[in-house]
Amino acid sequence: MWETPRAARIIVFLCALGLLALLFVPSATPLPQLEYWTADWRTAYLSDRIEGEHPRITVVLIDDETLEPYPYLSPTNRGLLAQIVSALDKAGAAVIGLDFFFIKATEPRKDAELRAVLQPDANTTAKIVLGVADERVPLTESQRAFQDRYLNKIDRPKGYLNLNLDADEVVRYKPLPADNPTVSPSFAQAVAAAAGAPTWNGATRIAWLVGATGKSPFPIVRAQDLIAAARDPSSASSHSVLAEIAGRIVIVGANRPFLDQHLTPLGVRTGAKMPGALIHAQMVAELVDGRRVSELSERQTQLLVLGMWLGGCVLSWLASQHGFSLGRWTLGTILFVAIDVLLFYRWRLVLPFTMAMAAWVLGVTAGQFLNELRLLRAGNRSGDAP
Repeated sequence: MWETPRAARIIVFLCALGLLALLFVPSATPLPQLEYWTADWRTAYLSDRIEGEHPRITVVLIDDETLEPYPYLSPTNRGLLAQIVSALDKAGAAVIGLDFFFIKATEPRKDAELRAVLQPDANTTAKIVLGVADERVPLTESQRAFQDRYLNKIDRPKGYLNLNLDADEVVRYKPLPADNPTVSPSFAQAVAAAAGAPTWNGATRIAWLVGATGKSPFPIVRAQDLIAAARDPSSASSHSVLAEIAGRIVIVGANRPFLDQHLTPLGVRTGAKMPGALIHAQMVAELVDGRRVSELSERQTQLLVLGMWLGGCVLSWLASQHGFSLGRWTLGTILFVAIDVLLFYRWRLVLPFTMAMAAWVLGVTAGQFLNELRLLRAGNRSGDAP
């Protein structure tokens, strides 16, 4: 079927067309989704690991059990939040980040109680950072107005809580500011700044931190345990809780079903979701630790794709003249996989693996059929000879 010049030319043309698609219209191909998938597996198994728990960051979570004594679940009871902030400050937290929107009035007394605790003149020693819904969050006019009124009366650093979800609803990248932001920086950047850490490392991918098998890389304290420890700090159980707070950055958020739960690359195998507070903790940890994950620019990606196509084409052309062997190209593929793993593991560089491998296969195919054309032409010339 392929032993005609026309068929061989069609195959070579299609391979060249595939290269153009990879170089200039990758969004028109199914490759971005495959790229996500391969990068997620690489992230889940090769990201930085910590055997114990992070030495500087703790997460305090409010769950349904925490809220049982209260008559409503949402918004989170602001009297409870005031207790948590006071308990954290009393326990010696260095920075307190509140991963909550304040977009609706609740009980006036409790609204005022929390606002009073958050004021800089409230005799708190901890630095406090508040979360904000920026202009990209679809709030109603009244919600936006309440947020502005409530937070403008609190002179504390603020950061937008938006998360950056890809088309498949997975959080892989840091949330960048809006085009003309009314709120900047992000919540994680504001918390890092309060802790004296850099607020930007030049990378947009999140540098995930993986804990021991089945465990969080950060100490997690339930809000009810924190409050109980603050009331009776002398007990043995209280000592262990308070030890996770003193001198640390503490992110406070919710851990409730169907509320602020998100897919991440770390859950690629199980589909497990992560509370938003833990995602913010991951972004803060990256800045505090000085870690980063880089990826190629668009131009660098195009050069890699072109190089893989040309390399596959030339090597296939040369090898085909001596008998094409699938094993050789399998070996080449394994070599590229090894390079990809090494670059991520050693230098935390993410290559566009799927696009590069697609270019390699197209180049190898083009080289093989270019050689077929050469042989067909040579055969035609010899057949025409007298």
